Amino acid sequence: MDADTLRAILDAQAMQQQKAFDAQAMQRQMRHQKTLDAVMERMERMFSAMGATPAGAPASTAEFVTNSLSTRLPEFTYDPDSGCRFDVWYNRYEDIIANDGSTLDDAAKARLIVSKLDAATYARFTNHILPKKTFDVSLDETVKILKELFGHNTSVFARRYAYLRTQRNDETIRDYTGLVNRHREMAEFNDVTPEQMKCLVWICGLANPEDADIRVRDLRKMENNPQTTLKELSAEIQQFVDTRCQALRKPAIINTVWYVSQRRPHWAKDCDFANKTCHDCKRVGHKKGYCKNFTSKKKPIPKQKRRSANNVVTARPKLLPPLVSLKSANNTEINVRGHFNCNFNIDGHEGRGNCHEADTTSLLGLDWIAQDEPLFRRLTKGAICNVSASKLNTLRTSLTKQLQKQFVTVFAPGLGRCVKSKAHLALKPDAKPVFGKARPVPYAALPRISQEIDRLVAADVLSPIDHSDWAAPIVVVQKISPTLRRLLYWTERRTQATPAPTSNA
Repeated sequence: MDADTLRAILDAQAMQQQKAFDAQAMQRQMRHQKTLDAVMERMERMFSAMGATPAGAPASTAEFVTNSLSTRLPEFTYDPDSGCRFDVWYNRYEDIIANDGSTLDDAAKARLIVSKLDAATYARFTNHILPKKTFDVSLDETVKILKELFGHNTSVFARRYAYLRTQRNDETIRDYTGLVNRHREMAEFNDVTPEQMKCLVWICGLANPEDADIRVRDLRKMENNPQTTLKELSAEIQQFVDTRCQALRKPAIINTVWYVSQRRPHWAKDCDFANKTCHDCKRVGHKKGYCKNFTSKKKPIPKQKRRSANNVVTARPKLLPPLVSLKSANNTEINVRGHFNCNFNIDGHEGRGNCHEADTTSLLGLDWIAQDEPLFRRLTKGAICNVSASKLNTLRTSLTKQLQKQFVTVFAPGLGRCVKSKAHLALKPDAKPVFGKARPVPYAALPRISQEIDRLVAADVLSPIDHSDWAAPIVVVQKISPTLRRLLYWTERRTQATPAPTSNA
């Protein structure tokens, strides 16, 4: 093969390779163009969708801001004794809600505030705004209602009076200083007028125990009318004191002379007792004590016989053994001496029956009352017989539903909690921390124990902590009834250093 033929073959192969390379390049370019067209088409659809719904992005932003604020704000729990009121909570976080939540509308801010109420506070708020719902109440109205429901439980004047009577008990100097500052803010002394200040000082000066009713009357007067001046207050209290003194003053004893009797000589025609009968001798013409002495022709009765004759005349009926056993209203026995049969007269109606002699006041029995028909009718006229109780179950059911609707928190499921007072356990000064090891429990009981502890933590009966110098194990007791609680908690150590409270404490 000569050189020309070889060159021609190489050129032909080079041309074929160039054509194949160009074809592959064309295919890659076409595939790239198709991919680019698909991407452009997808971007066009996305931009068109964004242009059709411009409110989509703000809605997502509002949701993000709401979730962020909800995480930062703590839950509100009403406890006026500790100063946990809604006005304090709102004043603390109002700036965060207003500035950090500036992109939110008023309805979203109101929903955020309502969502931070605890269960008891939310139930009380929703019951107060019925028949409205929470979304029907504006932001300003929501804040106003919450401040009224969960604010101070005393009037402004009562708080000012309590502030002026603030005393240090067992607090430290720093705690006492903080207490004075807190009471000062609660009393709102920036708005007090000079007359109100004088009235406060005047009432605080009534410290004697006998002035307690006057002090209460003054406080009630100032609460009803805060604009009362000291002159008006003192005038009203002076009138009250004068009226009370007149009511307590003993009336004077007046001895009225009804008749004056004088022993003097007089003629028989002028005697005032000419037609009077003497109670001693039963004769007419003189009064008792002026009987004329006369000699009886009868033989005098011996003293012993005369006593016997008197006994016959003044004899009493024989007392028979008691027939009944009586008890008073407080279930104490009444001593019954006996009974006798006699005739009686009630308002002109005569009858006969047994009279029982007892150590009690006089009582009229039904057996005697029944013999006096007018009296018996008056007593039994208003009696109601055959009382029907067919609607009792319906009334009981309706009353139960009404109470459950009115007091939602009382009938709520779960364990109740008292928020009116707090219990404090004080250790002895020389007590040393004791950390008791956990008691072993069956492995099969661990899930139920964990479930019970989680339930108590959710109900705020127990609070989880990370570290404690004191610890006591729990004792697990299996109950027979499945409806009862399966855990009982007892303290294992009851020493002098760590005394445990008992039911008698």
